[in-house]
Amino acid sequence: LAHFLTNNCVSGNTSFNYSGLSAGTGDISADPLLDANYRLTGGSPAIEAGDDRIIAAGMVDLDGNPRIFGTHVDIGAYEYQTPNSAPAVGLTSPVNGASFSTPASFTMNAVVTDADGTVTKVDYYAGELLLGTVNSPPFAFSLNGLQVGTHSLTAAATDNRGARTVSAPVTVTVHPATDPTVNITSPLEGTRFAA
Repeated sequence: LAHFLTNNCVSGNTSFNYSGLSAGTGDISADPLLDANYRLTGGSPAIEAGDDRIIAAGMVDLDGNPRIFGTHVDIGAYEYQTPNSAPAVGLTSPVNGASFSTPASFTMNAVVTDADGTVTKVDYYAGELLLGTVNSPPFAFSLNGLQVGTHSLTAAATDNRGARTVSAPVTVTVHPATDPTVNITSPLEGTRFAA
């Protein structure tokens, strides 16, 4: 009965000598390019080189990441995680310097993109105060009743891998409501009426 190792990395074992075991398909003998914590680094021959047939649905690596990240499982205890690019976010409305009368109500809009994933939520702030969260495109938020004062508004986008970016601030001013001015144009002053 022959025993085989498949989809393994035996670094430096160029003869594939397994002490009584035969080499199988998918084995590699090259340096797996591990970091100091035994995690794969970019360019490792062990990335995407494992045997997907041994991976059950829902399996995770030792860090708790999905066991298949990409097309195929990696050889090793940790699935290689490509560096995550943070999302980009810009607050498009209201515009910087906008002025409103109290109680101010308007829509906050943000343009968001993520080069290597998806944006999962946008949080809207006035200073440090969280105004609200929107979890789906187009990520518009209706703000009602912003009080009198000058406010620094921002939007913070979070992507599907947890990276977060905060927009440049937009300053808006909310002024007190002014009393209406009343001018009587008719009848003219001094006009008399018969009883």
